[in-house]
Amino acid sequence: MSRSKRKTPMSTFATSQKDDKRMVNRIFRHKSKQAINTGHEPPHRLREVSDVYCFAGDGKTYWSFDWKDIEKIMRK
Repeated sequence: MSRSKRKTPMSTFATSQKDDKRMVNRIFRHKSKQAINTGHEPPHRLREVSDVYCFAGDGKTYWSFDWKDIEKIMRK
């Protein structure tokens, strides 16, 4: 793995989606409990409660960098 390199200079801004997943699961459980208590059908999937495309790690962006530092930036 010492010779592995990135192919394109891009990544996401977020390091993880952990906080977003916690929030969505709390909302999912809350809405499920409310639906069961009122006699309605509870949601079956997380996508019924929120949009996963709004999470922190969604989308990639290209880096702006100086071309003399390309070797250092493209290392994994």
